[in-house]
Amino acid sequence: ASLFIILLPMAFLAALSNNLINKKIERSVQDAINDKLRAAWLQYYERPEQMKMGLLQAANTYGFVDAVKKRDMAYLQNQGILWKKHRPYLDIWTVVDTDSRVIARINSNNAGDIYNINELIEKAVGLRTLVVSTEIVSKDFLIKEDKALAVQAHIKAVRGVEKDEYNRKNMDEESGMMVIVVAPVIDKSDHVIGAIVAGDLLNNDSYFSDALEGRFPGLLSTISHDGLRIATNVKIEKGIRAVGTLLPQKVMDSINMWREYTGRVQLIDEEYFTAFQPIKNNKGEVIGSIFVGLPEKAFTEIRRENLRSISI
Repeated sequence: ASLFIILLPMAFLAALSNNLINKKIERSVQDAINDKLRAAWLQYYERPEQMKMGLLQAANTYGFVDAVKKRDMAYLQNQGILWKKHRPYLDIWTVVDTDSRVIARINSNNAGDIYNINELIEKAVGLRTLVVSTEIVSKDFLIKEDKALAVQAHIKAVRGVEKDEYNRKNMDEESGMMVIVVAPVIDKSDHVIGAIVAGDLLNNDSYFSDALEGRFPGLLSTISHDGLRIATNVKIEKGIRAVGTLLPQKVMDSINMWREYTGRVQLIDEEYFTAFQPIKNNKGEVIGSIFVGLPEKAFTEIRRENLRSISI
C-alpha cells in the first residue's frame, strides 16, 4: 500500500509533465509553421517583385514611352519578347492605352481589344502608381493570349481524396489564377499615356512549392483557387502531385470568412501542423489561399524522447 502511495503521485506528475511538454512542443511547432507561412508569402511575391522592377524600368525609358505614343506595335512587342528572355515565367506582357485598349502583346499580333482585368488598369492609370494583384482570369482571356495558357489553367477537380472535403460548385475549372503587375506609362509632360501589364499564371506551375521546399526541406505548400489545389507539392499515390484535389471543409469555412486557419489538420490520410491564409483580389474578395504544413509524424520522435527522459 505504501508503495502505491509513493508511485501514484509520481505517475501523476509524469503524465502532467508529458502533457505540458507536448503542448509546449505543439506551440513551438505551430510558431515555426507560422514563420514558414511568412516565408511563403515572400516566395509568392518573388516573381511579382522582379516584374515590378522590369516594368518600372521599361515604363520610364524614352524609346518605350515614344513607342506607346506612336502605338508602335512592332517596337513594343519586340521589347516584351526581349524582356521575357530574362523572365521566362512571364505568361502575359501587354501594352494598353489609357482606355485599356491593347496596343501590343507578346503572345500574338492581335490588338485593339479591351483588356478587362478587374479594374487593375484603371487603378494604375488613375492613381498613377504600380499595382500588384492576384486575379482570376477567364478561359476566353487566356485563349485570346495563348491557347496553351488555357490548357495549363484547366483543372478537373478530383473528389474523394479528403474525408471531409470542400463542397466546391465548379468541378471543372477552366479559369486561371494569375499574379498580375500593372505599371502606368507617363510621358515627359507628366501625362499618363498607357500602361504595361505583366502576368504569371499559377495553375499547374510547381515553382512556388518547389522553391519553398528547396529552402525548407520537407515543407509542404499549396496555392488553391476556391478550395481547389492548383499548384502544390503535396503528393497522393505514386508520388503524383495533388493538383485538382480539394481542401478540407473546415479550412474553407475559415477562408471563406476571410480568416486564416492554423492547427492540426488531416490532409490525404495524414496529420499535419498547418497554416492557411486567404488570397484576395484587387477588390478585397477572397479567391484562394496559401498553405504551408509539416507532417505530424516528423515530431513523433521528439515526443518519444520526452517520454524516455520523464520515465528515467
